[in-house]
Amino acid sequence: MTNLPLLCLSMPGVYFNSALLVWFFVVFSEHGLIFSISRGFSVFKPFLKCLVYGAIPGMILTNIVSIFVNNSVFLISLPSLIGVTVSAWLLHQEILANVQSKRNGNIAVIIVFLIMAALVGWVSLQFD
Repeated sequence: MTNLPLLCLSMPGVYFNSALLVWFFVVFSEHGLIFSISRGFSVFKPFLKCLVYGAIPGMILTNIVSIFVNNSVFLISLPSLIGVTVSAWLLHQEILANVQSKRNGNIAVIIVFLIMAALVGWVSLQFD
């Protein structure tokens, strides 16, 4: 696979990672360190919801599709990409619900996304 399709296929994961980093920062700034197990599960419930509704069904569908499709890497990875994108979008909505300024939440996700996308692009060009 050439670098451009690989770079395009990695963008949903980069979006999920950037939303996850900003979400962890928002949760940590709001709650601080959490030492109670029950409080930890209640704080991380939105993250688990995002995984259950997006990434996990996408990965299960990817495994089912990989049994029947042998040729195309894109067709095999498409359900997982959609699942990760749905998880990232749900996590982004959770960030916007928890921050005081939605504009600042969007800017934070965009900045982290652009930095991570630039690094992924730089790495993909290094292996050309």
